[in-house]
Amino acid sequence: MDFPGSSTPNALMPFLAIFETDFRTMLHSWIFRIWAILLAGQSLMLMAVSSDEATLATEAISGMLGLFPLVWSTVVIVFSSGAISSESGVVADSILSKSVRRSEYILAKLLSRGVIVVALFVFSAGPVTYVVAQNATGPVDSGGVVWAFVLIGLMLALLTSLAIASSTLFNRTLVAVVVIWFVWYAAGAVMGILNAEYLSPLAIIDSLPRLLKGDYETGDLVQSVVGYVVLIAISIGVSLLHFTRKDV
Repeated sequence: MDFPGSSTPNALMPFLAIFETDFRTMLHSWIFRIWAILLAGQSLMLMAVSSDEATLATEAISGMLGLFPLVWSTVVIVFSSGAISSESGVVADSILSKSVRRSEYILAKLLSRGVIVVALFVFSAGPVTYVVAQNATGPVDSGGVVWAFVLIGLMLALLTSLAIASSTLFNRTLVAVVVIWFVWYAAGAVMGILNAEYLSPLAIIDSLPRLLKGDYETGDLVQSVVGYVVLIAISIGVSLLHFTRKDV
């Protein structure tokens, strides 16, 4: 017997099934395992360096956080750009048989890869930040740390959503990777030309040492957060709009 409201969980089942399958698959993927190992090595090295009295806490933490949108961004792009294009045959069968809606498929992929990327960032950078702040020289503002984590997390979430959007636009994963890699690393110059440095990854990374010292304006940070949320929403909208009209 079906009870009132029982259709809601049933309606979510395809979404949750895709999310769980993709989540488990990516956790067992070689790129995730290698990235996790490299981040663990990076964390141990930075913790060891923090014991040196000449090391400034704000500089060490900002340098570590800056690696995620600058260096590890390439890993995030590769990790996410094959989300759709690499499974075109499988998803075509599912969609044509009407077992899953296109929007469910896209949103499940976005949530799965976004959760993994942001969680790996937080769980690798969080302990390092605490240890460095305790052992290295100089004070670290706790509010500045929270803002720094929010901004870097939003950058990674945006990069993930852009990579998945590229995966819906291009059928070949390599093309999707190259396009988003170029767009991401050109973003700093583009935002500078548009006088929108509050969205420029390079400008935000340069401001991290001051942010961690507590030298910041809350209004400027809120502007950056809102801007990144809007960009994420736009990239998700592009993914949904294109994929729902795309021949599979």
